[in-house]
Amino acid sequence: MDKALVLVTGASGYLGAHCVKVLLGRGYRVRGTVRSLKNALKVEPVKKLDPSGKLLTLIEADLNKKDGWENAVAGCEYVLHVASPFPLGGTQETIDTAIAGTKNVFEACAKETSVKKVVLTSSLVAVSEGHRAETRRLTEDDWSILEGSIAYVKSKTLAEKAAWDFVKEKKHKNNFPLTVILPGAIMGPPLTDDKGTSVESAVQMMTMSGLPRITFACIDVRDCATAHVEAMTRPESDGMRVICCEADPIYLTDMAKRLSEEFVSQGYSPATKTIPDWIIKVGSVFSGKLSALAPRLGMETRFDNTRLREVLGVHPNDSREAMVDMAYELIDRGIIKKTPKYRGKPKSRNGNTNEIHSVKL
Repeated sequence: MDKALVLVTGASGYLGAHCVKVLLGRGYRVRGTVRSLKNALKVEPVKKLDPSGKLLTLIEADLNKKDGWENAVAGCEYVLHVASPFPLGGTQETIDTAIAGTKNVFEACAKETSVKKVVLTSSLVAVSEGHRAETRRLTEDDWSILEGSIAYVKSKTLAEKAAWDFVKEKKHKNNFPLTVILPGAIMGPPLTDDKGTSVESAVQMMTMSGLPRITFACIDVRDCATAHVEAMTRPESDGMRVICCEADPIYLTDMAKRLSEEFVSQGYSPATKTIPDWIIKVGSVFSGKLSALAPRLGMETRFDNTRLREVLGVHPNDSREAMVDMAYELIDRGIIKKTPKYRGKPKSRNGNTNEIHSVKL
């Protein structure tokens, strides 16, 4: 008997492609949405995840348009709604697209009785913004304070709230259960050559001369994709938000030190120096990006990832190792230039971390 058909929205994206890979590895049939089938840069690498051509189908669908989503979800048992705009900062359009896209997908699922469950990708920024939580760990009960927040934070928070409001109505033809995954900063090897925000950040880590004194709560993209698939089939996660990151934050300079250990001997100079706080604060007067960083200097926000570990069975890989894997992949893809000293990725780093040892049943 064939495995269930799963819809993955944003299948050519950084996280979406990894979700497709995990699903195919477990034998599921996958239907993935992309904005344009003509964009070979994004589409062809995803197609290669299914060499047989029998388990994966890609179709076009636009988050801003209702048309096409009923056909996209038709016959699917599960939906992973991963697609969402991810610019640095964002605009009102970012907010509108995120909310409209979520509503369009959910309305289609509510009409399709084959859909057993939806898993939505939100973000840790829907939990953490506006909280100074050095004295406690933030949990899924926390919501970001939106006053003064940037558009991206608002887009993720408001889109997630719209999703919960929709599901709680229970007035639909198909009242499906929902689990929301709240990833931190996602890192790890990309499966496409698309230069998205996560890739740009990794390139900067390998090339900048200094880094601000800020931390991020991180998650390996392979662990994040696994968390989505585990949530899909574990009914104990129904109705839950799930924080998806390592419990403790990591300073950018600590991440860079691990990159330095791996790559200095190969001709690279990852940033390991800390930019003094006062430079960031002075620069914040003139730069929007620096003004967003200034309030975060030295902030060490911690999170409770109990649900990730105990409900979904995912035990996060060390994000510093995920960054090393990411850098190797970016070099091999030519996104970061190879040096004459580059030795190539060690065979020991070719394993699929999330599927080998991060999941406990």
